[in-house]
Formats: sequence, structure tokens, C-alpha cells
Amino acid sequence: MKTIDESRPSTTTLSPDSHLKLIPDPWGVYEVVGRIKYRSAAGADFKFSFTLPSGSRFDFFALGPNAGAADENALRMGTFNWSAGDTNTAVYGGIGSSTDSTLYIRGLLFTEDTIGDFGLEWAQQVSTASTTRVRYCSTLVMEYVEENIGYSPAP
Repeated sequence: MKTIDESRPSTTTLSPDSHLKLIPDPWGVYEVVGRIKYRSAAGADFKFSFTLPSGSRFDFFALGPNAGAADENALRMGTFNWSAGDTNTAVYGGIGSSTDSTLYIRGLLFTEDTIGDFGLEWAQQVSTASTTRVRYCSTLVMEYVEENIGYSPAP
């Protein structure tokens, strides 16, 4: 759980979150659940990705405000299949620099023989003078499901 806000002004370059990262064991299947509370100016939006251990894959869905939305009632749900080494990103809406938005994430992480960090990376989608923040009490949790006995990173 994130214990303090983390801020990033005027940047579209993804960088790892200081708190929302985990280290899964090799050859495992994990259920991952995240609740990312953030603030981002309208128009700046919220861009994210995940760091993955080499050879891993993360299949997940995300639900949050649509990019360019005026309020949290305009929701977008996306499904994603990301592999380690990909440069994939997703963008969700920033409703205002003083208004909390919530992004819900749920999926399965498949690891192979490499130990490494699994964690959230984030930035503004469009650089603005406003600060984008991931708020305290955001969470990223994983639970071991079973041994990964035959995963192949190709979809």
C-alpha cells in the first residue's frame, strides 16, 4: 500500500512508482489486483505500464475514467496482454488536479525462470504544467495461484 502521495510534474516519461512494486517468485502464476488512486489535470491524463521480470507476461483488464473524460462517469474498460520487453502503455482520464480518480486493475501474472520486479510505471500522457499524483492508499497486491508449468510468452 502506498503511504504517501507521489508527484510528477510536466513529464511524459514513464518511471517506476516508489511503492507499488512486488517481487514474484519464478515459475509462478499470480493473481494481481490493483486500485490506483490518482489526480491528473484534464487533458494531461494518466499513462501507465508495468515493469515485468524477463520472460513474464501479464494478462489483465483495467477500468477507469476514459481519456479526456469530464467526470468519473465516463468509464473505459480495456483488456491487455503485455510481455516483458514490450513498450506497451495504456491511457486513462485525468479529471482534474484536485479531483481523485480511481483505476482498477485485475489480472494474471505468469513468470518464468527470472526473478525481477513487477510494478507500476506512470506519467502524464500529455505534458502540462500541472502535477500528476498517485495518491496514498493506492494498492497493488498479488497472490500465488499455482506453479507455471508450461507458459510460453507468445500469445
